[in-house]
Amino acid sequence: MSKKSNKSKKSNKNNYKKKVNNQNNKNNQNKKNNNSQLKNNSTNQKKQTTKKEFDLDKFIIDSNSEPPIETYKNYNSSSYLDLEDTKKLDIEKIFDESPTLNSKNKINKWKIISLILFIVIILLMFVIINLKNASLRQKCEPKEEQPKQEEINKEETVKPKHEQYLFLGDSLFEQYNTSEFFRGYDTINTGISGITAEEMYDVLDERLYQYNPTTIFILLGTNDLYKGYDADETFEHITTLVDKIHEDRPELKINILSLLPINQTDDPKVKQSSNVNKSNEIIDEINKNIEDYCKKNSFTYINVHDTLLDDEGNLKLAYTIEGLHLLDLGYHQMTMELLKYMQK
Repeated sequence: MSKKSNKSKKSNKNNYKKKVNNQNNKNNQNKKNNNSQLKNNSTNQKKQTTKKEFDLDKFIIDSNSEPPIETYKNYNSSSYLDLEDTKKLDIEKIFDESPTLNSKNKINKWKIISLILFIVIILLMFVIINLKNASLRQKCEPKEEQPKQEEINKEETVKPKHEQYLFLGDSLFEQYNTSEFFRGYDTINTGISGITAEEMYDVLDERLYQYNPTTIFILLGTNDLYKGYDADETFEHITTLVDKIHEDRPELKINILSLLPINQTDDPKVKQSSNVNKSNEIIDEINKNIEDYCKKNSFTYINVHDTLLDDEGNLKLAYTIEGLHLLDLGYHQMTMELLKYMQK
């Protein structure tokens, strides 16, 4: 009996050892399985972090939170600790890599800023060079000489946009109401009573140049005869004046009127004192010289003289006030002749 009991005890011991060994083997196997599963989870987590942008704050919160209850059921404490360690390692890697990313961003920013500064400097240099070149050009260009005061008085200040007619003469023009006889035309009358052709030479600035007309009509010479000058001297006064005007204003159209006839009859209407030192013969001689002068110098000669004559070669009484100056009827005759040389 004792032998049998011993055998049974031995067998029980062996069975117990086997059970213990089996149990240990099972535990070891479970540990291996848990470790392999843990490794797989860690590799999957690494893949997910590489595929998607990693949210660091969220990850930290998730890592600090407690694992689900199932984890406690499926894994033992050591496996959970291993998982936490892997998470911490991943976080450390991210923090280790983040400074490199920041440094790269900083380098890129400095590159952009340096490029912008370089472009600005180039533009500033370009502007400075252009300004220097412009100043050098101004220094190299010859300065225009300032015109003398006398030339300023002679030159036009504003060019007229249309035809403008100026009447330059003595009392025969002064009494001529050009604004009425030439309605619709731009006319200026600067006639002055008692002036000679010689005296007009000295007042051209105020009588002609300041108005800057396009065309002038000249009627002078009667007062030169009245003051004792002969036919040749009177003619010379007229031509000297015209030459001066043409020299100062070469673009000006110059029309020279013939001297008007006088009435030498004994009609009570005629004032003999108005015709001192004058005669129709002297007037005819001067007119002939003026006509020849105009042809040679391409000026326009206007023969108003013949339109005012009567049958005897005198100034028609119906046209005159006292044998020299004209009535409106006489000016009407003159107007009809001058209109041939005018345009609106």
